[in-house]
Amino acid sequence: MGARVKVVCANPAGACYGVVRALELTSKAIDSEQNVSTFGEIIHNPIVVNDFSSRGVSVIKSPAEACGTVVLRSHGVKPSVEREIEKHAKVIDATCPYVKKAQLSAKNLGERHELVIVVGEEGHPEVEAIVEYAKQGATKVVLVPDVDNLPDSYPHSVGIVSQTTQSEETFSKIVREVKKRMNRGQKQPFSPEGSQNLEIKNTICNATKERQEAALDLSAKANVMIVLGGKKSANTRRLFELCQEKCKHCFHIESMVELDALVDYIRKILCENFDSEFLIGITAGASTPASQIDELESFLDKNFVAS
Repeated sequence: MGARVKVVCANPAGACYGVVRALELTSKAIDSEQNVSTFGEIIHNPIVVNDFSSRGVSVIKSPAEACGTVVLRSHGVKPSVEREIEKHAKVIDATCPYVKKAQLSAKNLGERHELVIVVGEEGHPEVEAIVEYAKQGATKVVLVPDVDNLPDSYPHSVGIVSQTTQSEETFSKIVREVKKRMNRGQKQPFSPEGSQNLEIKNTICNATKERQEAALDLSAKANVMIVLGGKKSANTRRLFELCQEKCKHCFHIESMVELDALVDYIRKILCENFDSEFLIGITAGASTPASQIDELESFLDKNFVAS
C-alpha cells in the first residue's frame, strides 16, 4: 500500500489586506470611471494584471502617459512621480497602508537624522519610493539588502527603516551590526535603545511575518512544498527561500500551467516515500488571491488525494 497523501495549506497564506484593498479600489474605478490605468502593475501577480487588462485597464510606466484615472499600485510610488501624475489625471491611491506607514517613517527619519538606512531589495518599486521619501530630509540615504552591504563608517545620528516584506532575520542582523559599527571608535559605547543616536523603525508588516512563520512551520513537515505567487513578488520569493531551507522538494509556481510539469516529478517522490502519510504543503504570497489558492488545492486533491 502506498503512502496516504494529504494536502495542507499554510494558515495564513495569500492575499493580505493591502492587496485586497488595491484590487477593490481598481474594480470600483472600472465601474465608475473612464479610461482607467494603473501606474505599474497594481500587484505583482500576472494573472490579476491580465484579468484587469481584459477589463480595459492599461498599465502605464511613465507619468507622461497619465490621463483619465490612474490607480497607484499597492507598492506605492515616489512622491515626485505622484505629483507629476496629478498634473495629468485623477489619482486613486491604492498604496498599501503599511507601505504608506513605511514611507512616512522614512520621511520622518530623514528629517531627524544625518543618515537613513533603508533595508530592502534594490530595484523594487516599494523600496524606490521609501528611499525617495527618506531623501526629502536626510543628508545621506543608503539602500542595504543585507549585512554585507552596510557602510563601514557612520555619522552621529542614524535612522533605520525597512521594506514591508523584508525578513525579520535580515532586518535584525542589520540592526545588530549597525549598533556594533556605531560603537567602534567611541570613547564610551552609547546605548542605542532609547537614545537619539540610533532610531529604528521596524516597518515589516504583520501579514508578512505571519505568512513567513506559517510557511516555515508547514515546510518543516512537508514532503513537497509549493509556493504560489508572482515571480516578481518580493514577499513570494522570500517565502520560497525560507521554505527551501526546511523542505528538500520545494517549488515556486506562478500559474497552474507550471503544475502540469510537476505532476510526474511529485509522483516520483511519492513512489520513493514509504511513510504512512505524504504531505504536500501549500503557501502563497501576499499578492495571491484566494481563488488561485483554491484552484491549486483542487488540482492537488484531484491528482494525488483522490487517485
